[in-house]
Amino acid sequence: AFTPEGSKIVSTAYDTSMKIFSTPTWRLQHTISMHDGRIESLALSPDGSMIATGSSDFTARVYDSNFKCQAWIRGHRGSVLQVAFSINSDVLF
Repeated sequence: AFTPEGSKIVSTAYDTSMKIFSTPTWRLQHTISMHDGRIESLALSPDGSMIATGSSDFTARVYDSNFKCQAWIRGHRGSVLQVAFSINSDVLF
């Protein structure tokens, strides 16, 4: 997924990591491995302030624009196959 301003791409490779690339250079800037299972879904908030991931470890995580984990959402009964933000970025589905 591209960040709203288009300067970065955030991707997953069906493993436990999220990768952030700079679009001007296409170089890897960050690799984040926080989940215990593979990442099944990824969403960027419309305002670009947050990234959400859903995983086969039955959790979702929310990261800020500096790629620091701000929330760890547990308690799902299965893999989190889809994450999405509301249009105003204040609700995660």
